Amino acid sequence: AWSLQHRLLEEVQAGMHGVGAVILLQHSPVYTLGAGSTIDHLRFDPSNPPHPLFRTERGGEVTYHGPGQLVMYPILDLKQLTQDLHWYLRSLEEVAIRALEAVSGIEGKREPGRTGVWVDGRKLAAIGVRARRWVTCHGLALNVAPDLGPFSSIVPCGIAGREVGSVWEASREAEDDRQDSSIQAQQAQLLREYAVALLEAAEDVFVMRLVPGEEPLKALTAPVWLEECRMGKGHSIMPSQPAVDEGWDALLGSFSNLLGEVDEAGVATLTLNRPKQLNALNSELMGELVAACQYLDRKHPSARVIIVTGSGSKAFAAGADIKEMSSVTYSEAYNKGLLDGWETLRTIRKPIIAAVNGFALGGGCELAMLADIIIAADSASFGQPEINLGVLPGMGGTQRLTRAVGKSRAMELVLTGDRLSAAEAVSLGLASRAVPAAELMETTQKLARRIAAASLPVAAKAKECVNQAYEMTLAEGVRFEKREFWSCFALADQKEGMAAFIEKRTPVFGDS
Repeated sequence: AWSLQHRLLEEVQAGMHGVGAVILLQHSPVYTLGAGSTIDHLRFDPSNPPHPLFRTERGGEVTYHGPGQLVMYPILDLKQLTQDLHWYLRSLEEVAIRALEAVSGIEGKREPGRTGVWVDGRKLAAIGVRARRWVTCHGLALNVAPDLGPFSSIVPCGIAGREVGSVWEASREAEDDRQDSSIQAQQAQLLREYAVALLEAAEDVFVMRLVPGEEPLKALTAPVWLEECRMGKGHSIMPSQPAVDEGWDALLGSFSNLLGEVDEAGVATLTLNRPKQLNALNSELMGELVAACQYLDRKHPSARVIIVTGSGSKAFAAGADIKEMSSVTYSEAYNKGLLDGWETLRTIRKPIIAAVNGFALGGGCELAMLADIIIAADSASFGQPEINLGVLPGMGGTQRLTRAVGKSRAMELVLTGDRLSAAEAVSLGLASRAVPAAELMETTQKLARRIAAASLPVAAKAKECVNQAYEMTLAEGVRFEKREFWSCFALADQKEGMAAFIEKRTPVFGDS
């Protein structure tokens, strides 16, 4: 089901299905954990589960899915509806409430501080959602007539002391003197009625028309009932958009010295690609790096965090391109503003992580210090050896190194050209951590994905506040931080984050 959601999510992000699509299905028996949920709510050994166990990207705690339960996955573009995840979550609850009333005359209710729909103190519908670039995935699960036994092996949704119920039990249609075949037929009919009711309620709540999908979808596992619908406002389908960011692809295609990619989590990786020159930073490479970072920061629809690393295992960047600089005159350096463009990287709002995979010397060390976080391979080394070339650091090295390691050590490094090992860089506060070289990119990407899950505008505000600590007095910095803190209360993400905390679920931020 997740692979199907993922495919549709990408298609909806590309504008291929109007406002979105809906998947309605029954799962074969499975336990799922939310992105931040704990295994403490499992009443079995996770290495030997009674049914398959998976961790998903949705919010919320552990739950069970199985036959007799209808699961609805709306893949909706909230930019075309309402950019408010709390509203969306409550709308899913409303879909379940309306379906219960329409089919069985049951009054489903919400409970303060809880998500889902409850009947007589039992939870009949669970909600777990996630959004990427305001396109939703995961959704709601309604217990129509499932076997409730598997729920006893978990603390459903992390709520201890509360029971899970079903429509079948709540409507009191199960009588002891009925034949098994009669019960099964009635339960199957009830499932069909609720499938229709859920789709109709979704139309009403989201004020849209459902139309059958163009491609037939096969059942995942028998007996599984599956239907895909596509949504459009009124009777129209919204116009399509390009399936890829053509501007980004065109920009990458114009580069000679820089590689780039953006993964599904919004983590962009930029690789300095002059391995024969140990990724020496000539003007062309730096121009490409600045252009790529500016595009990812201002124009790319899904990039959230930027990783900068070097190709090969020997060097992140061994310095500026000395051959290119050797013939420059003073008047040329002054009139052309030699190296001025580097400071543009300080204006990038999205977090930048330097994954230092070898030498970070001269301009390479200065580039790493322009990043917000440095993760170093244990084989990495840092230094400012410019004094041995008859010059001094010219891209912020004397300033940022001093702020990172203190005046005395910075002075020693700048005046001698000596190098720091990765371990020394960490101990002095220049780098955040050192890891085995083989684990560098995996470690950096894990950190980047954690940061990418945060609210984008709040992350940008936090980054700016930390950077202002180098520019302002303490009193000025505290005042600046306070204003940025207050401004967070104008964001929908603040409402979502605090609501999720109160409701004991994982927040789903929409970046607004």
